[in-house]
Amino acid sequence: MKKNDKTKLENLKLYQDVAQFSKKVTALAAKLPPSEQDVLALRLRAGTAAAAGFIVRGFRCRYFHEEMGATQRVPAPRACSFSKLLLSMGKQTIESLEKVIVDLNACFAAGYSGRQETINLKLEAYALISHINRYLSYCSRCLHSSS
Repeated sequence: MKKNDKTKLENLKLYQDVAQFSKKVTALAAKLPPSEQDVLALRLRAGTAAAAGFIVRGFRCRYFHEEMGATQRVPAPRACSFSKLLLSMGKQTIESLEKVIVDLNACFAAGYSGRQETINLKLEAYALISHINRYLSYCSRCLHSSS
């Protein structure tokens, strides 16, 4: 990877995975009957959009923080608040994905999606949550080692 490639959101594996997951969930939402388009489909789309949005914001904050650190020494309290911000965004992303999982269960229970399709989407969501948790664990260790 080139030096400038790390600054591109599209090269972030987590973002790529969330984007693919979002496409699949959106495709499922499009197949829902008209009676569910205003509620369930909207919640599914909103949940994946929120997860992607939090990742984008976290990436931008991280990139900005790295740039600030490269040009000037970042004071410890500022670095600490940055880590807390990332932890907060990560938790919000996980909450969004958990809501999507609940809605996927509702789709399956109502017969709007097949068993295997629901299982695959839920496994993808849990894999994303696991990836985010690993990153949050890393951020937490960094936060505690800097204080």
